[in-house]
Amino acid sequence: MGRFPDGFLWGTAASAHQAEGGVPADDWWDFEHEPGRIDGTALDHYRRVIDAAHAAGIVPWVNLHHFVNPRWLAERGAFAREENLVAWRRFVGVIADALAHHH
Repeated sequence: MGRFPDGFLWGTAASAHQAEGGVPADDWWDFEHEPGRIDGTALDHYRRVIDAAHAAGIVPWVNLHHFVNPRWLAERGAFAREENLVAWRRFVGVIADALAHHH
């Protein structure tokens, strides 16, 4: 039987939107639309998720695009419009700065 090379990392992925809501027929839809529930609290939540992963011996990898687009990007034409790449890069930079050294 074959052997994986030293340093090989097994991986898995999950979309927060798929796992945590985004379906108008469930109660999370109501939660995520209550004013103040999501805005400004998301980075703190994912800092805690990253901390928990590290505590469990898991190396977390952050995926900022998993099928759905942020509404602000979709309303501007998403990735079909090249000028949106500037805003996307800025968004990625903010997230990377907030999460990159957190563990």
